[in-house]
Amino acid sequence: AIRIPCTDANACRKAADALKKLAQNAKPARASAKVTAPSSGLDPRIVGTWTLSIPQQTNWTWEFRSDATYAFATDQTSFQGAYTASNGVWSQQAVNFASEDSGTYRFRDDDTLELTGRLGTSVWKRRK
Repeated sequence: AIRIPCTDANACRKAADALKKLAQNAKPARASAKVTAPSSGLDPRIVGTWTLSIPQQTNWTWEFRSDATYAFATDQTSFQGAYTASNGVWSQQAVNFASEDSGTYRFRDDDTLELTGRLGTSVWKRRK
């Protein structure tokens, strides 16, 4: 997954630019690439649709499904894959885009998810 470390507007701009560059340089996954959903339990609190907005930059949506698959979309790109999330540790691997990441997560409250991965920490709000 791609997350933006948004501590201020300048950091958000830099991270959004890094995402655009990553998306432009990424090679599509091979058509035969498959990700097997994990058999271990998922944290049920993460299931749902989460949004991240960067004012005057972009809007991101990440839908975590109960079958351990996800759909991720930005104004510039979208992809799907499989994920794990349990005991504060998450990972994801896309099937139609060169994206793989892992890190930690925590819930600030029922509708606020904090994800940390290779690009830093971001705060997502549950879409209701």
